[in-house]
Amino acid sequence: MFDMYSKRGVYFNNEVHGMHYGEFANYTEYFAQALLSGGDYSPGLAEGLETFCIMEAVKRSAQTGAPVKIAPLLDEIGL
Repeated sequence: MFDMYSKRGVYFNNEVHGMHYGEFANYTEYFAQALLSGGDYSPGLAEGLETFCIMEAVKRSAQTGAPVKIAPLLDEIGL
């Protein structure tokens, strides 16, 4: 059986994209184990949506040159 996780804790820097190889695999394994065991996982959906709203505020602020409040964006998506 192919074990894609045999080199846990070893990362290779992908300078073109800025992602460390192995990190995504570790995140995926962590999430899968949480689902299989019924355990908690982080980040959850709400935290992901909050992060999205922060990034949207950054984008809108860059486009307009003005500060953008995050609370109205959270209201738009029901958080």
